[in-house]
Amino acid sequence: ARFPSAATDSEVKTEFGSELQSLIGQIWCEQLQVKQVNADDHFFLLGGNSIAATQVVARLRQSLGLELNLRLLFEAPTLGAFTAAVAQLQQDAGPAQGSITPLSRSEAMPQSLAQNRLWITWQLDPQSSAYNIPGALRLRGELDEDALRASFQQLIERHESLRTRFFEHDGVALQQVDAAAAFNLQRIDISDLPVAEREARALQIREEEAHTEFDLEQGPLLWVTLVRLDDEDHQLLVTLHHIIADGWSMNV
Repeated sequence: ARFPSAATDSEVKTEFGSELQSLIGQIWCEQLQVKQVNADDHFFLLGGNSIAATQVVARLRQSLGLELNLRLLFEAPTLGAFTAAVAQLQQDAGPAQGSITPLSRSEAMPQSLAQNRLWITWQLDPQSSAYNIPGALRLRGELDEDALRASFQQLIERHESLRTRFFEHDGVALQQVDAAAAFNLQRIDISDLPVAEREARALQIREEEAHTEFDLEQGPLLWVTLVRLDDEDHQLLVTLHHIIADGWSMNV
């Protein structure tokens, strides 16, 4: 849950007491979208929530090469206390560790615990749409379908999860990131229907798309359909399986 903001931008003052506190304070400002913070400011009373806390910790892990637990920010939620806790961890851990080397995508990788739960659930009922994440957007005006298709192509190339499949080999649950293939935009044209019938048909298609049956082993797990009602009225339907997306990643 998000707490009410504790102060306005004009009320928040800062005097960073150390280089580390300056770094952490800058990250807080960027994540919380405030101009300045001081040592006594409380992360969650400034508007922070669990998602913002996760992002702060992830950025500090990358910047400091230090293994930080998310719980630390909940236990020491003021800037001064959190900085002191991080400094103590640095002292205990010794020299900063090197950056994490990415694994090769040419070979399959183990599923995460969250992915594995959804993988097992899907195996029990492959036809279920309970874990689908559907979305719909009404597009009015002239539409450049080539630009729309290219946008999704770039999205798939950028985000590996959108081209990941899930399977099992020798009793081990795995995931495989595939190379980006040409994006397939499904297109349904209902402009030839009488005007009075188009909305009902568009709603029916939206319901059908929301219940798309995904094959986690074969993919793709992103399904996009463009419904044309007339030259300047379209419905864009996007459906993903929860194993590759959640509320946070949808915002990304």
